[in-house]
Amino acid sequence: LIGKFTVAHSNVLEGKGKRNEYPLYSSRGETMVGSCIVMRFRPAEPEDVEFMKRLAANHKSTKVGIHAKEAFVPLKYAKSNLLKRESRSSSRGIEYRVKPGPNPARKEATQWMTEQQIDAESKKQSSSWIKAGSGEAGKLY
Repeated sequence: LIGKFTVAHSNVLEGKGKRNEYPLYSSRGETMVGSCIVMRFRPAEPEDVEFMKRLAANHKSTKVGIHAKEAFVPLKYAKSNLLKRESRSSSRGIEYRVKPGPNPARKEATQWMTEQQIDAESKKQSSSWIKAGSGEAGKLY
């Protein structure tokens, strides 16, 4: 568990797709300074309702994975490479390999980053969005 956050029911129901930041709290209820989660809420569109109906129908099966329209993508488990280096020293300090992978648009700049760079990158405005419940399966950055 990384942290908890609370969203008022009215925020979910009255959402217009606007970006909202919510502070994270530890399991003891303390505010995690500098940590937040960003959520967007909007009314469901007809295609969202259809997706949920298909998901419910597919969910009755034992398939576990990503359901999008009629497509189903089973979960893939990454094999851990114990010999793959996860951190290194550089002139900027200790750098960490970014997981699950670097931003494809800025691969060189985001493959190895310091803690401060990771923190700053995670707080930047989103650059692309995938509409949940429709379209093709994709990665979130």
